[in-house]
Amino acid sequence: MKSKKVIVVLSALIILAGVIMLVSTGFNKSIGYQNSKKIEVSIEKGYEKNDIIQIANEVFNEKDIQIQDLEKTNQAFFIRIKDYSEEELSNFKAKLAEKYEIEEENLIVLEAEIPETKITTIVTPYVFPVSLVTIISLVYIALRNIKKEAINKVISILLALIIVAGIYFSVIVLTQFPFNEYVMPIALALYIVTLLIVVMRLNKE
Repeated sequence: MKSKKVIVVLSALIILAGVIMLVSTGFNKSIGYQNSKKIEVSIEKGYEKNDIIQIANEVFNEKDIQIQDLEKTNQAFFIRIKDYSEEELSNFKAKLAEKYEIEEENLIVLEAEIPETKITTIVTPYVFPVSLVTIISLVYIALRNIKKEAINKVISILLALIIVAGIYFSVIVLTQFPFNEYVMPIALALYIVTLLIVVMRLNKE
């Protein structure tokens, strides 16, 4: 009983600290979700991604950048970065031209502004599957325990899910871990695993 109380208290403190941090600071979004700039580059003769990463890190002084291929033929890629100067862009093009022995004018470079992605936009696609799985699990527990304390078991499941989700997102915001494309899939996996564990334990009781 004491260990359970300690766990509950610690969980509550972590979640409370997470909420306070979320309100005051918010999530630390990765560059993929920030208001940023995008540089698209086409190199007809092809390129090696490791070369692009090395050159980008040298030119943009190890800034937080995202590099992604635009096609499987390794002829076009884009760099997403918070900000850069004209000098940095010019230097980047010059180094690419030198590396791949092509004229700078043969490099097709496009620039674009990318607006910030809201957290609600990232989370929304997960609302329906999470709600569906939760509802099915709660109905299953209620039907199997219709003559027992079904309400208490349903409440236990909901509390367990809320606590685990609360701790997960609190740790992310407290550590200022970058909120990237992996955060929500991991949250969904953790949610489902927790749900299965709790349901299996309640069925054994």
